Amino acid sequence: MGKLLTQEEVDALLQGLSDGEIETEGPEETGSREVLPYDFFSQDHILHGHMPTMEIINEKFARHSTTSLFGFMGKTIEVSVGGFELVKYAEFLRSLPERAAFNVYGMDPLRGSCLFFFDAKLISLVVDVLFGGSGRLPVEMLGRDFTTMEYRVIRRLQDLCFQDLGKAWSVVGEMSFRTLRSETNPQFLNIVPHDEIVMSSVFQVDMEHGQVMMGYCIPYASLNPIKDRLYGNPAPKHARIDTSWKGGLTEHLRTVPVELSVELGSSEITLRDLLNLNENDILPMNVGTNDPMVLKIQDVEKGRCMAGQRNGNYAVEILAIDATPTKEKSGGSTRGTQSFHDRGGDPLDRGIFAGTP
Repeated sequence: MGKLLTQEEVDALLQGLSDGEIETEGPEETGSREVLPYDFFSQDHILHGHMPTMEIINEKFARHSTTSLFGFMGKTIEVSVGGFELVKYAEFLRSLPERAAFNVYGMDPLRGSCLFFFDAKLISLVVDVLFGGSGRLPVEMLGRDFTTMEYRVIRRLQDLCFQDLGKAWSVVGEMSFRTLRSETNPQFLNIVPHDEIVMSSVFQVDMEHGQVMMGYCIPYASLNPIKDRLYGNPAPKHARIDTSWKGGLTEHLRTVPVELSVELGSSEITLRDLLNLNENDILPMNVGTNDPMVLKIQDVEKGRCMAGQRNGNYAVEILAIDATPTKEKSGGSTRGTQSFHDRGGDPLDRGIFAGTP
């Protein structure tokens, strides 16, 4: 137990507090708090959330590439997903193998450049197997460049992986992959600034006598058009169509009014002649009285017709409806048209332009 104060000590303490001899407040802080700058353009705030669709894509790529590599090499190979994460591009580069083959590629219709890599050990193992070896002793790749044969193997492996990536990414949409350039030095792989976020996918390739890796990365900013689909559940490839909704939409479309018009003819004049037009001037047209006229729907040329009278009303007789609209003004039923036949009733009187009073 600590020492208790005597009555005299307590009185002296109270007297010191009342006289101000004993300070009761600590010293005031003279320095101000440091203000830290915040970069609003930084991608550190991106949530590294769960991407179920990307997991599906990587699993599909692993399965397809297992089959493709087995057919290419004729050896038992298993490709599995080794890791998937959103990291800064600098961290992704530090995680790459010490020696690898890099391919910068485009992923249409997404913007930007992506990166695919193969561990150099994988290249040496594939070359050894293709030339009859067992793949037991990978060739040392440090300190030298790839040979011409190894570059051919790299291009062949890249083509196979692009095909498999196209199949895997079909759950999101149709994607096409094209090689932009090949590199062996990571210093020349500046597809994005080092502090930007990329989506990294790494795969383990298990062979009979070794384990190697390959993978790819995509800039996170390039995924903006499809980001919602990557974070959500993809629609099944053969989703069941709601027939009642489709039928209702079809019926509503059939009742939408459209404007149908007929172009009697056209004439071309200069601006000077247009400015000098007077009353009773006559402009010749480029069609005759017996030539078919242009049928338009919503001001879009759609077919050919003839003008006349029927049951005391002006009318047109449709000669053909163009399946593929063309600017050629040829009459009658032509190639690429659908012909309509008379469905009964009084015939069309085409004497409207005969010139008779």
